[in-house]
Amino acid sequence: MSDKKTAIVTGGSGVIGSSIVRTLIDEFERVYILDITKPPLENNKITFIQTDLSVSEDIEAAIKKIDSRVDLLVLTAGVIRRGTIFDSSEEDFQYMFDNNVKANWLAMKFAAPKLGNHSTMIQIASGYVLEPVPDPGLYAITKATTSIMSDILALTRKDIRVKKVFPGPVLTPLLLEGRTKKQQEKVKKIAIEPSELATKIHKLLISDYSELQFVDASWDYKYI
Repeated sequence: MSDKKTAIVTGGSGVIGSSIVRTLIDEFERVYILDITKPPLENNKITFIQTDLSVSEDIEAAIKKIDSRVDLLVLTAGVIRRGTIFDSSEEDFQYMFDNNVKANWLAMKFAAPKLGNHSTMIQIASGYVLEPVPDPGLYAITKATTSIMSDILALTRKDIRVKKVFPGPVLTPLLLEGRTKKQQEKVKKIAIEPSELATKIHKLLISDYSELQFVDASWDYKYI
């Protein structure tokens, strides 16, 4: 990946998204961040386009502003509400499917014409897809849906390299959301830093591997 290229990172203002952006700056001529909030970093290679990723018109308009081929699409946007599938409300369901599933589908849909031969799409899913748990139930379901959606993309556009990431605990506000103070202190001790995950994702990007998976049994990551 020595050529200067163009990347889009949805949710690139978030903790994981912005960490990924930092790993791309040296290799990409232009990195577009599509998010509702302004990113915490500035660089002359970064272009921020304020976008509500769950709104079709917003994301279509944002991607139309990109007047070049897109070599990399990274889908990091996501939200969480904890609880079992019976604890969750209809509003929880709509909120998570809008932001975790619909937003990713819209990004794929509108970016697809700009993705050329040998472009790469990376979907950030969740370790809960590989090791489901009752809580957070709906979150796991939405992330499993994005994983399958990525598989369908790979079958639909065989000229695109599709890669998936199934992270374990990462020290982000999303990880701490909905937990008690005692639970937060416990999970802080075992979570990795977002920069460490971003480094692992960058290795996935430049490799021939197709997935980065968190392995609960060994509390480590593997590439497949």
